[in-house]
Amino acid sequence: MVFTVAQLAAIALLIWAIGDHPYDYYKFMRFVVCAVSVFAAYRAHEVDRKVWVWFYLTIAVLFNPFATVHLDRERWAPIDLIAAVVLLIGMVTARKPKSSSDQPKTDTLSATPLTEQVELDQPFDQSQSP
Repeated sequence: MVFTVAQLAAIALLIWAIGDHPYDYYKFMRFVVCAVSVFAAYRAHEVDRKVWVWFYLTIAVLFNPFATVHLDRERWAPIDLIAAVVLLIGMVTARKPKSSSDQPKTDTLSATPLTEQVELDQPFDQSQSP
């Protein structure tokens, strides 16, 4: 929930950045967008969304507050909008699917639930053979 609010704040700051603001606003926006993007990249990496990791890291590099990319306002406007759209799409598509813990895990070859399979470490009982 807190990260969702941070993502929405970053998106709002990016959209609002199209207007004319003091330089301190842009420094603050860079810090927020960079931090949110780095954390989003980390979360995307945890769920193996490799393409999204690259999207987020690209945004983090562009909006890095410590090594700034210097462009004029006309060039930043489309970049701000594209970054806002990428963050929004990433936020919407990152919704976790229903928990898979409710369904029994199966062996991929036989589709038999793993709880019903005999473990290989157990000694073979000949009385169970047909």
